[in-house]
Amino acid sequence: MTELLLRGKRCLVTGGTRGLGRAIVRAFARHGAKVAFTYAHRDADAEETSAELGALGAEHLVLKGSTADAAHAKDAIERVVKAWQGIDVLVNNAAIMQVLPISLLEESDWDLVMDVNVKGPYLFTRAALRSMIRQRSGHVLFIGSFVSERVVESPVHFAASKSALRGLTESLAREVGRYGIQVNLVAPGLLDVGLAQTLPQHRQKEYVERSALRRLGRAEDVAESIAFLVSGENRFMSGAKIGLDGGIEVPSPRSAFVTGGSGAIGREVVRRFVERGLVVHFSFATNELVASELARDTGAIPHRVEFRDRTALPRLLAELPDITVFVHAAGRLGPLSFDEVTPAEQDALTAVNLDAALLGTRALLPRMRKEGGAIVFVGALDRTQSLPIPAAFAATQGALATATMALAHELGRDAIRVNLVASGLLDQGLGTRVGAELVRDYLAYSALRRLGTPLEVSRMIAWLALDDRVMTGRVVSVNGGI
Repeated sequence: MTELLLRGKRCLVTGGTRGLGRAIVRAFARHGAKVAFTYAHRDADAEETSAELGALGAEHLVLKGSTADAAHAKDAIERVVKAWQGIDVLVNNAAIMQVLPISLLEESDWDLVMDVNVKGPYLFTRAALRSMIRQRSGHVLFIGSFVSERVVESPVHFAASKSALRGLTESLAREVGRYGIQVNLVAPGLLDVGLAQTLPQHRQKEYVERSALRRLGRAEDVAESIAFLVSGENRFMSGAKIGLDGGIEVPSPRSAFVTGGSGAIGREVVRRFVERGLVVHFSFATNELVASELARDTGAIPHRVEFRDRTALPRLLAELPDITVFVHAAGRLGPLSFDEVTPAEQDALTAVNLDAALLGTRALLPRMRKEGGAIVFVGALDRTQSLPIPAAFAATQGALATATMALAHELGRDAIRVNLVASGLLDQGLGTRVGAELVRDYLAYSALRRLGTPLEVSRMIAWLALDDRVMTGRVVSVNGGI
């Protein structure tokens, strides 16, 4: 990416002199941020990192001390706020790991890992929130790990500490969302730095074989993703866990196809893709006026498609050249009451919300299997939520989420990434049809206390399709922290 995502942002990264932390610090500097970083012991590493930031022309601070020391955390935040009159981004990256089986684990070993990996993020976050609450904005990002729920063997105290950060993320997001503060967690997979260096070759091979994209991740790729996640381009995600654990180079896309291009989200996705220089085709069903205006404004190419004809979309896609990005943004809500869902309506819901996604994917596979590609399905409130969305509609969303995960594993070896963006209620589109009572319930449960916008969701979709290199098989909730 050439855009400076973090121009002028005031950022602090704990543990910023080695591995992923150092990659994050460098990425933030490249994206125009003012960067402070902490470290505990290795002065030479800190000096090298500082020199790199200086070469990039980045204004920066170097802060030495133990992450688990409350006085150090308070002083570090105060120095950032004093130097730059506030803090916009805190990345809780500092962590330690000991490779010990539980039978040899002393209480002091357990305490040390928990102090650095859990207490440290708490101390820094508590200190930073005072400034963020005053300015009514900010982004706190915790660095977790795939080991908290994946099958690769890892030390139990390290895995437990990273799992604790998941609960901290979700609870804190709800507590501080009302102040405009976003809280999220990134769980990197096995990278070319850090944990991988402690694992024997056969364990690394096991991970690669289980990974959908068949390689270790790269710290630089993850750092670039993190720069996006804490930027102003990502404004409606909070309380989310983002698993960056797939990993493979994806060819630069040349053409994209967006279903539902005349809808609220689809229109914004088309605009984002055109801005990035892609040739964009999009489908519409009935709203010819909106489709024509979008085509005139952007140069994108419209196609009228009736999804209840199961052959229409595959037939069209077979005729289009060079499609390496497919976004299924078409959606149909259907009746709000299950009693009103006729067999014909259920068939229409399935045709639009599920079948079009799968049939479109299948039609594009011959080309994507040669060149790689990205597939992003767009759903609504992911299937784990308890809000009373229409049952027939919810059934299609659950099926789409399950299909996302299955396709990611099947297609990953061909460098095809498959993800789903589960949008919360928006101020346009389907969100305007669900009724005032559901909207009130949604706002009461939302950490950010507001509806989202199609623009906010489209930015996440564009990032997944065009910029991210390490995520696949994920349901990414962009819902304001439900």
